[in-house]
Amino acid sequence: MSFIREHGYAIVRDVFSSVELYTASEELAGAELKRSRAGARHVLSLRSFSRIAHREELLAIARGVLGPGALPFRTTFFDKAPSSNWLVAWHQDTPLPLMARREMPGRGPWSLKDGVICAHAPASGLEQVLALRVHLDDRTKQMGHCA
Repeated sequence: MSFIREHGYAIVRDVFSSVELYTASEELAGAELKRSRAGARHVLSLRSFSRIAHREELLAIARGVLGPGALPFRTTFFDKAPSSNWLVAWHQDTPLPLMARREMPGRGPWSLKDGVICAHAPASGLEQVLALRVHLDDRTKQMGHCA
């Protein structure tokens, strides 16, 4: 976890079996989620994605960086297939989903994303979030998706 703290990322390979990833892909294909060209939000509600998000291997990574209280709170699916890909400049996602709107210093502006209240978080809030990215298919350096 010190590598993540020092470099801001780590690549962990072969965490999931091909069966788990196939099951997640199939459930996603049949799910009635609001989708855009980019993908879908709130896929933590899908059973297979919830299982993936709660896998001990992923929780250990998050807890190693954030502490023992780390837990999954949001899952977003991005469809980065050649037919649906798009250019995204480097950025940091700063809006976080919240259960209710409560005015606090450093929080805002507010938005509603697919029915969920979100607000830009101050640095103290963002320091408590770690994004874990799971690929459902193979990615190679030649594809330009990972090192």
